[in-house]
Amino acid sequence: MPFINLRTHMKLLVVDGRVAFMGGLNIGDENVLVSKPRQPVRDTHFRAEGPIVGQLSEAFAEDWLFASGETLSGETWAPRLATAGFALTRVVVSGPDENIQKIESLILEAVPCAQHTIEIMTPYFLPDDRLITALALASMRGVEVSLIIPARGNHPIVDSAARSQVGPLPAGCQVWQNPPPL
Repeated sequence: MPFINLRTHMKLLVVDGRVAFMGGLNIGDENVLVSKPRQPVRDTHFRAEGPIVGQLSEAFAEDWLFASGETLSGETWAPRLATAGFALTRVVVSGPDENIQKIESLILEAVPCAQHTIEIMTPYFLPDDRLITALALASMRGVEVSLIIPARGNHPIVDSAARSQVGPLPAGCQVWQNPPPL
């Protein structure tokens, strides 16, 4: 299954090596709402500054090297970055060309560490039994678990599968359905 789509889904823009935008911003007809697409998509993107930009630049440079054979290095691509803000952040990349279990492992290790809240927003909620169990246990120990999934996504079969995964979650887990567009 992980090898059906061997392309990167990373949405990343780094400006002058100092500001980065990351998340889910796609560029396609389905994003241009003025054209009234049949299945419109609403994307969320985040702006970042500080040392995390260096990590994002590094992730981009690795993909660029793979795709073009060109190495991006030096002060132009990786300037010294001062601390910005108070959030501790870390870039974790995963994909079909490297350890595809990395994100899954990160989530399965983070959920038991949560003390107050777990908030998940995803267009495709297809967890395995381990994640369902971890979320249920977190909820039972008093962690507020919130899940946002699309009310209607762009793949009806995935929507159906996601709803079947929500069923095993205990009553303490809040499940919200985000209205269209996806």
